[in-house]
Amino acid sequence: MTKLYHGMPSNVRVKIPEGTKLFKRNDNKYVYHVISSTYIPARKYNKDLKKCIGKLCDDDSSSMWPNENFELYYPGIIAATAILPEPPALSDTL
Repeated sequence: MTKLYHGMPSNVRVKIPEGTKLFKRNDNKYVYHVISSTYIPARKYNKDLKKCIGKLCDDDSSSMWPNENFELYYPGIIAATAILPEPPALSDTL
């Protein structure tokens, strides 16, 4: 049985989708999907409405551990592009 990370199996990795943003919090990097962006004229900058879709992998900066929000914004990608770990080698002895 695999451990679940926010509703998703912890052994499933996916490539980071285009157009996402990375934010660092408590020495961890999280991947966010930008839903919308509004311009604030008084402060002269854009404010993004974003949702966390997973956590960046420590050993590979091009892949991430998805959470349940990933499937909402990118349906079907987990089944198509999941990077599953190799199964352990089976022993010949009984």
